[in-house]
Amino acid sequence: MPVSSLAFPVERASDAARRADILQADYYRQLLLPKRKHVEHQLATAEAQLAKIRLTGNSGTARRLLWTTRELRRERNELHCLLIALDYRFPDSGITRPL
Repeated sequence: MPVSSLAFPVERASDAARRADILQADYYRQLLLPKRKHVEHQLATAEAQLAKIRLTGNSGTARRLLWTTRELRRERNELHCLLIALDYRFPDSGITRPL
């Protein structure tokens, strides 16, 4: 078998692997985007509650909400970093991504 005939199937396999990687990246984006939106909503709610609690002076509840907001910020940042990493690795993906 000539060498040139081997190159074609390898290129096709490479293209198929790339398409599979892009589909998987899009799948993860579809999971991560709603999760980040949900965390952002939870964070906004917790921050609003924290502002109200600070006005009343309930320090125990304020400490708990402060811890919650820190954890939600951490989670939001992790999700954001994952989405950025996907965009960096697969910039030619077909999904429109709000960041």
